[in-house]
Amino acid sequence: MNSKHAQPQETRIGYPKLADFVGLEPQLAIFKRFGSLNAENLLYMQAEIASLEEDLRLVVADDVSTSNDEASRKFATSWRILQKAGRDSIQWRKRMELREKLREYNSALLQCVQLQRLDPVNKRDLSTLHRWLWIRDDGGEGFLYDDRRKDTAPDTSTKNLYKERKDLISLADRPGEKDTFTELLNGKILEFFNEKVLYKLRGDSTYDDRTLLRIADTIVTIFSSLLLIVSTIVLYFIHSTIARLWAVAGFNILFAFMLKLFTNGERIGIFAAAAAFASVQVVFIGTTSGQT
Repeated sequence: MNSKHAQPQETRIGYPKLADFVGLEPQLAIFKRFGSLNAENLLYMQAEIASLEEDLRLVVADDVSTSNDEASRKFATSWRILQKAGRDSIQWRKRMELREKLREYNSALLQCVQLQRLDPVNKRDLSTLHRWLWIRDDGGEGFLYDDRRKDTAPDTSTKNLYKERKDLISLADRPGEKDTFTELLNGKILEFFNEKVLYKLRGDSTYDDRTLLRIADTIVTIFSSLLLIVSTIVLYFIHSTIARLWAVAGFNILFAFMLKLFTNGERIGIFAAAAAFASVQVVFIGTTSGQT
């Protein structure tokens, strides 16, 4: 009687429950790349095609030099004659077999290229998924088989699916720049905030990524503005030209470091910005030199 009137959510366990969890957070929809298995598959396909290619070369040479059939000797110079021979010709059958194998090989090769271009999964997202699968009371309850759960039937084929981070990818990456500061904010700091504050207050640790991006943008804007103001004030109170130049060098190094920390800029962009920042300070020194 109870099972007949059970609520739908009570039956959502295992993979269906995991699908519900990652459906609202595509960054947590993490899947295995199977890099080693894909490479092994390509290697065997490559060897198979190489063997077929060698067989084809022998057949072509035999048709050209030793065949008693006039049409067979013209296969190398006339596609129409080869096509007309069709399945009666060994060379035609070999070429059709190779065509199909090459289509499969090229498709698998391009898919692997696309997979290898994807970045490894975010550490925090993987940690969040791990906690949901093995630790949280409202999570997956170790359905992939956890050694600590004695009542769980062993399923060693899926136990280590999420073990090797370099072989994992997610359906979607988190928005925003992948600079060091944002990664730091996304990492241990946010993980501590999620577990110690959000989860205890609300019963879950979900949040809007746009809020995090606004916080990061605000912090970066404040620091960038303060650096220019502070450097100007410090240079104003330094009267020695040598000391001013040393101060300019120090502020320039700090500026370049902040660009590397707060942005995802390339080296040439950071160099150009640092040069522009230094020129502003040098102009200030030139206009204030001689003044007391």
